Amino acid sequence: TFKLEKETNKLFIYQQDFDESLIDECDILNVECIIAPNFKELTDQFSIFKRLMYLILPNVETFNYRACADQPQLISVFAPKSQKFDKFSISYNYSLRYLLTSNKTLFCTDSIYSVNLQTLKIFQAEKEAISECFVNKTQIFGDSKIAKCQNCNNFSVKIQDESVDLLSRHIFDLQDIQNAIFYKPQSDLTKFELGNVVKTCSMYKNDTNDDVVTEDIEFHDNVLTIQSYSLSIAQMQLIQGIQGDICEIVAPNLLSLLMFDDFRFGFVKSLTAPMLQKTGVKVDFVGQKLKFEGKSGFSEFNRQNRTLKSDLRAQKAEKRSKLKIIPILEEKLQKIAGLADLGFGCE
Repeated sequence: TFKLEKETNKLFIYQQDFDESLIDECDILNVECIIAPNFKELTDQFSIFKRLMYLILPNVETFNYRACADQPQLISVFAPKSQKFDKFSISYNYSLRYLLTSNKTLFCTDSIYSVNLQTLKIFQAEKEAISECFVNKTQIFGDSKIAKCQNCNNFSVKIQDESVDLLSRHIFDLQDIQNAIFYKPQSDLTKFELGNVVKTCSMYKNDTNDDVVTEDIEFHDNVLTIQSYSLSIAQMQLIQGIQGDICEIVAPNLLSLLMFDDFRFGFVKSLTAPMLQKTGVKVDFVGQKLKFEGKSGFSEFNRQNRTLKSDLRAQKAEKRSKLKIIPILEEKLQKIAGLADLGFGCE
């Protein structure tokens, strides 16, 4: 059995399988979120939902061949009990930012391809399992088993590698790993001819040493505030050098985003720029809350059929709809920051 909540475009599936032929074709076009608490494995059957943005699968263990492939608007996959991702199960999902998996997941060859992720936890990975991926935070465990990857073109801003042999080198080529910040490494990086910035704390912990305060730029508690009308090269270098996670940008006077071409800005969740006149950014602001008014060029930011509202006060006061789920499931989701309201905040 299933239930489609048309007010919120959420599809609830209560059994362990789903006959997609039972749902009306018009309703297929409206589904944005699927919640399937009893699924154990996922096939490619959800590929019919072209507007699907959120997958909440609290008990799925296996993602079969092309399970989530080519879902252009998929932003988040919640699978805390995942055990295995088969070939191309996550691939060509250009909007995907959040992949929440268990700490014991196996990534098979070619399972994760061409995506940008906020966090990727790697316990076991076969040869060439992950390629063409940009990751903000990568976690390698002390008992991880990762096969060597050749020319996979992966990049990570932050790496928490707790393996003795620095197994992150098997996922990221040396030329792509040299600028990453390492957290809690168990070995001296110089043994591997690396001279990266090293921090002994967890990468999930906010570090007050990352705070920045200047006359026109301030970074604190994951919020970047810009008072300038335009940014100089020196100011942009200062921003790009911030080691903390930039989750929100507040720029009340900024006129242009032309210099925001770093991939890190693709993970910014909220952008407030009421005076914005020029966009032209190369980085997709996908799934974020965008707030503009005036000469903002709405068409350039019409992401995923979202309506951009000009009334800042109305947006600030607007409450996100809560998931109507069975109490036990809702309680579990509440423990994951932002998941209960599909916010998926910075980790």
